[in-house]
Amino acid sequence: MPTPSAAPARRGAARRPAAPAASPLASGLVAGGGWGLLVALVVHLLAVLMVLVAWVVSPSTQWTAGDSIGIGLRASAMAHGAAVAVGASGPEGETLTLHGGPTVLALVGAWGVWRSVRTLVGCVEAAAGEDVGDDVVLVPAAGVAAGYLVGHALPLLLAGRLGTAGSAGSWVLGLFLVALLPAVVGLVTACSPARRDVWFSDWPGDAGELLQDALVPAGRALRWLAVAGALVVVACLVVRWPQVAAVHRVTGADGGAGVVLTAVQGGWLPTAVGWGTAWLAGPGVVVPSGAFTPGGAPHLALPAVPVLGALPGQGTFSPWWWAVLLVPMAVGAFLPPVARAQAEQFVQEAGTPGVAARALLACALVGIGATALGPLLGVGVAPGALERLHPHPLWGLALAAELAVGVGLRLAMDHLRQRAGAQRAEAGRVSAG
Repeated sequence: MPTPSAAPARRGAARRPAAPAASPLASGLVAGGGWGLLVALVVHLLAVLMVLVAWVVSPSTQWTAGDSIGIGLRASAMAHGAAVAVGASGPEGETLTLHGGPTVLALVGAWGVWRSVRTLVGCVEAAAGEDVGDDVVLVPAAGVAAGYLVGHALPLLLAGRLGTAGSAGSWVLGLFLVALLPAVVGLVTACSPARRDVWFSDWPGDAGELLQDALVPAGRALRWLAVAGALVVVACLVVRWPQVAAVHRVTGADGGAGVVLTAVQGGWLPTAVGWGTAWLAGPGVVVPSGAFTPGGAPHLALPAVPVLGALPGQGTFSPWWWAVLLVPMAVGAFLPPVARAQAEQFVQEAGTPGVAARALLACALVGIGATALGPLLGVGVAPGALERLHPHPLWGLALAAELAVGVGLRLAMDHLRQRAGAQRAEAGRVSAG
């Protein structure tokens, strides 16, 4: 028999109203927005810490430690495509406008958005099952992207740290690339295969299926081209090391200041890799007075930035240097097997037309991606001779064309090899008969 003291406790528990269940959409939006805000704040914090460490190692009389927040916010904005006006004046009294911040910040932001979306979508499907509605999966991904956009832009707008009116377009494009595109990629790669197949099957004709199968070879091509571009950067640093060291000595940065200077320049490593890839593609990196291509380099007075000493020497190069265009073609030659493997996950055997369509679509995706990334891979100080240093606007088109040539050569070689094998098999049957 229950004790008298226990009965009221149970009656009180029975009268207590149940807490309303939180809406999955609302909780997903809040969780996604929180993660997006956190990623944006981490990017801002990295930028501020970079500036603060530089001031601690080599204090400047032109700005104080308290200015690190404002300068860091400007650097973060520049990394996302904004142009920022600085307080100094040029030779003729004009305000100097800086383009191109440390793109490693944008890379960290893109990775954070992608990783957050993958984690949230995976948790939602694991908790609610793969049969949960699409909106329950889409909302967290949208929340991450929206949270990153708000977390990145709001501190800048509140602090008034955006400099020029002409930077709005490139800044919006940069935010789109860093926030929305990684969120979409994370969503597509994290959701269940069944859900992904349903999404792409709703496209007209076979467009969705072709696009789904082309994403993997396009990603492989981007990684291989990035590796090739990084090797170009390493080769330039090795060959031009005396010039890099000479510029470093001119800056007078030694000891801790030299280490910080080197680390800060590493913030532009993604930009350098993009330049190396553009050089391999042929159009190269353009400046107002010309372009750095496999055929030569323009005469240009560069600022005292050590890493810029690694740029190729001025003048005309040997025509044999144009052979570097074979590198993107070689990358394209590896795409048909990847496209065939993707197609054969759904069909018994992928024919040559289907493989060609998927591989060529992957080439087009790479070209579109490279063209879109171009504005983020530029640096410059305006006005001046180094007003803009960025990949040629046609570098994406050149990459797509060279990859397509490699795809065509590989498919032609495979066709000839299959034809020769069939002829040998037929000759064997005739001789046996």
